[in-house]
Amino acid sequence: VLKVQSDYPDADGQYGMAIGDILAAMKYAKDKGVRIFNCSYGAPAPGSVSESDAMKNSPGQNKIFICAAGNGINNYGPGVNTDDSGNEDYPADYDLDNIISVAASDESDALASFSNYGKTTVDLMAPGVNILSTYPATLASTNAFTNALVKFESSGDQIRGVGMEFAGIT
Repeated sequence: VLKVQSDYPDADGQYGMAIGDILAAMKYAKDKGVRIFNCSYGAPAPGSVSESDAMKNSPGQNKIFICAAGNGINNYGPGVNTDDSGNEDYPADYDLDNIISVAASDESDALASFSNYGKTTVDLMAPGVNILSTYPATLASTNAFTNALVKFESSGDQIRGVGMEFAGIT
């Protein structure tokens, strides 16, 4: 597991991610042999040609990008149908075969109210409401932005993964 972060506070103390920083983090991870990327961040249309190009597989590459489907327009729910033009959330909605777009589910395995969805743009759902964590309770209640690792296990060949997470509040 290799953790690469590309989020930073701006002049107002708000956290965000510049596309140049995301591309530099992807290049660094690729240079280290990473093939599985956790991209739990997103932005509305139009997306970035540079980011889409960086995520494409070249011959002989087997990169996979696990991407958040998004949390409504501009990351403030309620969720929207990303199949509809104008509701896209990138990088999850780039038309690439190596992206797995993940919506959030609640405790009943129903779509979380804040999560984006789409028959053609979202591949699966994963728990995203009231997730238990080892994050200290005193910090977890401060609305702090957190960064998480993604762990992959395998037998035989080593599998490497990277977390590029901008979790926000879910």
